[in-house]
Amino acid sequence: MHLPDRSSKGLFYKVNASRTKSVLAAVAAHPVPKVVYTSSTGNVYNGNDLIDCNVRMPVPPDQTDEYNGSKEHAEAMVLAANGQHGLHTAAIRLAGIFG
Repeated sequence: MHLPDRSSKGLFYKVNASRTKSVLAAVAAHPVPKVVYTSSTGNVYNGNDLIDCNVRMPVPPDQTDEYNGSKEHAEAMVLAANGQHGLHTAAIRLAGIFG
């Protein structure tokens, strides 16, 4: 199986940001009360250990790579949708998913 390298900006934005935008549009058109986004601690990684990381931790000005930048963009869209059309949103920043 061929895996794209982590500099494949177009692919990462298509999968993470564009698809999240599509999900949010579908949710706005239907009575969906809640959305939980599976995000990444990579969004806020600044080279130091992440302790008590949550959605209030600021995003560093420069992302470490295109993948984390695309996840951060999608997470921001989900959190911005909170309260719109009666929707409640949350983001869970996982440290790693394998499989």
